[in-house]
Amino acid sequence: MSTTAPDTGSPAPPPAGSTRHLVWLFAPAGTREALAALFAVESEIAASLRPGLDHGIAHARLEWWDGECGRLASGRPTHPFTRLLLDGALALQASPPDLSGLVYAARVDLAAVACETRAELDDVLQSWARAAFRTVVALGAGGLRTLGAAERFAQQAGLALREIETLSTLATDAWSGRIRVPLATDPDAPARWRTQPWPEDCA
Repeated sequence: MSTTAPDTGSPAPPPAGSTRHLVWLFAPAGTREALAALFAVESEIAASLRPGLDHGIAHARLEWWDGECGRLASGRPTHPFTRLLLDGALALQASPPDLSGLVYAARVDLAAVACETRAELDDVLQSWARAAFRTVVALGAGGLRTLGAAERFAQQAGLALREIETLSTLATDAWSGRIRVPLATDPDAPARWRTQPWPEDCA
């Protein structure tokens, strides 16, 4: 799916009916382009995980995006979407967003590394929350200039929202080798989650 609107070079709005589309739709008009750019970057990074993509190409894509996220955080991005996102942040007198957590989470997924503890899983979920959700809240709250409650909301709600998103795709992700539940000390746990249909304890 293209993340660029036809004939404009601007990022297209998120797919209609999606959570991200609702966020974009009800956001202040002045922040919509920056939000569309954020979601487009997220989509481009996630595209590195699409089925059938050569593993080496996936790693190369993530390496490039990791560098671009660093350039964005330092205020010198090169991609059109990250430039729009930087412009949106600067217009609110906010710091450039740090989206490196999106790449970190994608790398964990690409490696199909299962978390052994709840703390490890929370770290992966929180990496997304710090990158994507905090940026959404910052744009909606005028750059988080007042911090306080909005900042706490971004930290707490972002992790919960990402966990709900991962639970919604738990089965297909598990069958693709991405186990999104803590495994504790059971070495046979990944095999149970990849079974079709699930054993009763997984279901």
